Amino acid sequence: MTRQYRVLPAAEFDLRSNYRYIADDNRAAADRWFGKVRRLFEMLSRQPFIGERREELQPDLRSFPCGSYMIYYRVVDGDPAVEIIRVLHGSRDVDSILGSEKLDDDVR
Repeated sequence: MTRQYRVLPAAEFDLRSNYRYIADDNRAAADRWFGKVRRLFEMLSRQPFIGERREELQPDLRSFPCGSYMIYYRVVDGDPAVEIIRVLHGSRDVDSILGSEKLDDDVR
């Protein structure tokens, strides 16, 4: 089965916020970062189990690094798409951010 990826709203917000933060100093660097993130999304869709399991944060959650940032995603059985949950800077308190987020079925 060929998988795709789906970026959830919180991750879309992260992408926009992170891009603007980087672009404030260097627009070209922000463009490179964004391209790298999208390429990693595609890689994760092809090799979804490559990321580290993060069950301590949420069931079925995985993470994969992208420079100073971390991509948090989930592989859902029976769904042809990898769900990109968040893209957070490594300095963020992910335990409180992801540990407090509830991912109800209607959000999927």
